[in-house]
Amino acid sequence: GTPVFEDVPSVIPQTVSRAQGKASLLMFGLLDDVEAYIEAMPEGVDKKLALLAFNETNEWQRESPFLQQMALEIGLTQEQLDNLFIVAATIIL
Repeated sequence: GTPVFEDVPSVIPQTVSRAQGKASLLMFGLLDDVEAYIEAMPEGVDKKLALLAFNETNEWQRESPFLQQMALEIGLTQEQLDNLFIVAATIIL
């Protein structure tokens, strides 16, 4: 018989390294948008936390509140965010 191929949903990685995340943003042309979003944030605790999340964490968590807010602010859908994580997980630096 002929094998039947079913649509297998992609597994969305729940964590990627910071370097993988930034590389994925670069590949999708979004790195400058995210940096501009953080830069435009008002000074204060939220901006400092955003800078820590963007520049200091070892891993980016898919469900991070900052990540969710940033995606919303730059106009990313949840599907686009999933795709960023899927691609990021494949990047070897």
